Amino acid sequence: MNGEPPPAFTYDRQPRSDLRRFLLTLRLAGRDLLEQMSLFGMGNLVAAFLLLIPPLFPLALAGLWRAAALVAQEEEPGWEALWDGATHRIGRTLGLTGAAALGYALCAMNLRFYGLEEVPLPFPADERLLLAMQLFWGVVALLWTLYWLYVAGCLALDAPSTREALTCAAHLLTAHPLFAFLLGLLLLALLLLTAYVPALLVLLVWAGMAVLSVRSVQLLRHGVPVPARR
Repeated sequence: MNGEPPPAFTYDRQPRSDLRRFLLTLRLAGRDLLEQMSLFGMGNLVAAFLLLIPPLFPLALAGLWRAAALVAQEEEPGWEALWDGATHRIGRTLGLTGAAALGYALCAMNLRFYGLEEVPLPFPADERLLLAMQLFWGVVALLWTLYWLYVAGCLALDAPSTREALTCAAHLLTAHPLFAFLLGLLLLALLLLTAYVPALLVLLVWAGMAVLSVRSVQLLRHGVPVPARR
């Protein structure tokens, strides 16, 4: 024996369908939110407030993702987890946020363009084509969101290099299409609910996305965590 403490959990790597993994992700993410409601609630409140200060907003999100990763690894994060996540590799956090923002700007520009009353195209286009193009760019925006959720989950959970996280996220998105489809539907439902209940933006949304992101990467990449017997 080397005197090291036993691991807090092991991974069950038994093959499972994307549907079963998604349902497990929902269960684990919901449990994380309930068990750490005060921590995630406060972190979400801070993130919502810092949304008014754009350079600080992604740092607040990084703190939430750090806390979500610790919970997923069977640890009990304190308030310092939010600070540690926010202040870890600030340059990388802001750089990746900028890259993600460029993609969203492109999607928003095209959605606005094809939503004009008179679209200046070099050929005649009926309403069905314009609607199809709007739907296309809407789907691109959703896939872009899923991709960056996987990137954030990889970085928070496994702390790889930036390149490895970007590659890993692309692999998870393409290797598990049903999981991505179901997660995308869940995100759409969450966004619609937030539109009708704006208070959720302050109380829950960002924390919910953090635990879903981390748990998705954990189950897709490593397997189902099984706590060790005490």
